[in-house]
Amino acid sequence: MKKNTIRLIAVALLITMVLFLASCGGSKPDNGNGGSADNGNTAQTDNAEKVSSAKNNPLQIAVSGDSGTLDPMQLGGGASFKNISLMYAEPLFDIDENGDFVWMLATGIDVTGPTQWIVHLREGVKFTNGNPFNAEDVLFTLTKNNTDERLPPSIPTLDLEKSKVIDDYTVELDFVSYDLTVKGNMPTVQMFDAETFDTQDYALNP
Repeated sequence: MKKNTIRLIAVALLITMVLFLASCGGSKPDNGNGGSADNGNTAQTDNAEKVSSAKNNPLQIAVSGDSGTLDPMQLGGGASFKNISLMYAEPLFDIDENGDFVWMLATGIDVTGPTQWIVHLREGVKFTNGNPFNAEDVLFTLTKNNTDERLPPSIPTLDLEKSKVIDDYTVELDFVSYDLTVKGNMPTVQMFDAETFDTQDYALNP
């Protein structure tokens, strides 16, 4: 009786092993990345096609509403629309969660007094129309953002009469008074091309 039981257990184990091996036999060889070799090749092909397609197509952005314009000065609807403009226009710098500068179109600022900044600009930057970004564009943009009748000034304490271009990649910004909000407000001002900027055209073709 005991021998029969052992034989039955052995036969059951043998059948289980055969079924297990049969189920594994149909799988494709592993490519070392957790998938079959064929799947790996397919994934690489798919990725290559996506990259090729992205190079030949414009950036497409989906949003939950119509902002009515692509002009960064006029974008309403909260942060979601403002984030759209950051995909095609940049400020001089941003501020991280610690309150530190994150340099973008500027590379540094010399604070030469409580009401004066010397801003050093990144060289070699071009607008999509091919025009080089320079200090003239900075003063033009800040003037535009501070004098547009439809909006409150972005940097209220900026002294536009004293502020000036030092050279192509250096601009002096003067303020009528010391203002802690300047550092936080400046990242909301995205630079325009002084030579070609047009409010109506920029609303659709930034």
